[in-house]
Amino acid sequence: MEERGQASPERTSRRRVELLVAVALMCVYFAVMSGRLYSMDGLFMYRQAWAIAFDHSIRFETPVWIWKPDPVWNSKYGIGLSLLYLPGILLFRRWFGDSTPVSLTRPEPLDQFYWSELYLDRLYTVGGAWVHAVVVAVTAYLLARLVAELGGSRRAGVWAMLFYGLGSSAFVYAKGDFAQPLEGLCWVAAFLAAARFRQTGARRDVWLASAAVWYAVLTRPVEGSLLVPAVLALVALDLRPGERPSIRIRTALPVVGLYGLAFAITLLVNWARFGSPFVTGYEPQEGWRMPDTTRVLGVLVSPARGIIWEFPALVLAPLGFRALWRTSARWVAVAMVALAGVQLANVATWLMWWGGWNWGLRLFGPAIPLLAVLAGFGASALGPRTRRWMPGLLLLAGIAWAAPGIVTDLLGGTACWRTGRTVVGGSMPSRPTAHGSSWSDGAHGLRSTGALSTISGCD
Repeated sequence: MEERGQASPERTSRRRVELLVAVALMCVYFAVMSGRLYSMDGLFMYRQAWAIAFDHSIRFETPVWIWKPDPVWNSKYGIGLSLLYLPGILLFRRWFGDSTPVSLTRPEPLDQFYWSELYLDRLYTVGGAWVHAVVVAVTAYLLARLVAELGGSRRAGVWAMLFYGLGSSAFVYAKGDFAQPLEGLCWVAAFLAAARFRQTGARRDVWLASAAVWYAVLTRPVEGSLLVPAVLALVALDLRPGERPSIRIRTALPVVGLYGLAFAITLLVNWARFGSPFVTGYEPQEGWRMPDTTRVLGVLVSPARGIIWEFPALVLAPLGFRALWRTSARWVAVAMVALAGVQLANVATWLMWWGGWNWGLRLFGPAIPLLAVLAGFGASALGPRTRRWMPGLLLLAGIAWAAPGIVTDLLGGTACWRTGRTVVGGSMPSRPTAHGSSWSDGAHGLRSTGALSTISGCD
């Protein structure tokens, strides 16, 4: 339990080291960042921000085309990540606002136009791609702060940062376009604020934890809802040794209130998108299933998705949990493990548990920062000899596993374009009419910064 007993210069020095590590991680992420979209999910979340910025609408006023014959008029994902894109889009729209490939009529060939949406949007490159690098780097810094708040050493904090920032799939998704890293940031921020409240009793920390819950729900409603019981248990459940457990109702109110606000906003967004607050956009066949052997082995040990490969430092988490169990922070550790376990069950029972075209068990991503905290404590708890080699070896293993997702195209090089400016059928009106699944404006077609020409080899 070092942080609270340290003198002020030592605390300042520790924070400076942690900040420098976070900045170094951010520089690495910017160095490997491709500056383009990677997925249909990411495209929809970015176009949600685009619709808000350009059309002042939650619903897409301009159709988005993927490989399907009909256009997409709505995102079905939370708006948390989309809101983070807005500052960059608004800042750079004057110079790059016309670079987004859009088409009011069905473009041909359809698949090539879809790749152009992912690869050729310069507004996303300058206004949105950097968000993910910053999110992962900030999460790494908050991990170190959480380790310190729980009484861990500087070594434990730095190992937690490195295990997460370089030795896990977070390294891959710092250059991606998915919302799981942002959800993980919200989880860590909520745990950090809750842990501080347990030490200080300051109401400000309850409100900070509640704000993190609020944004977690806006980002991914299901995972944000899973966070609520963990935060409530930490801030509202009084488990003093030798006394009967009690609930602090007043302390629970901000968490419950902001969760309810986020839930209400989510329902309003559904209403704006689909005409009903209870329509989410997911197909009827999508949902949860009973786990089978394939799912269980897949999420645990499969080479492309298994969490033991995605995050090798996981083997240190039990040591970290045991070290925290012996301290006053034991219930924070219990909440971490419980939430990670619930998220693992959530992923294993989801229809598309593998998460689509990605590297690692992407849907489990929000829980990896919490496990990194335990792994950091585990590295610090190793014996003197084992401590010299084991944490470094696990870090290198994580980097080696992440490397294919860093040095290659996650889409397999499907779309590498010879660029040049092409405008087909005139310019795009600022607010075209588009309702339901039909549209009409034959005079307007595609605008793009790249010719939809032959796919060439990747650089």
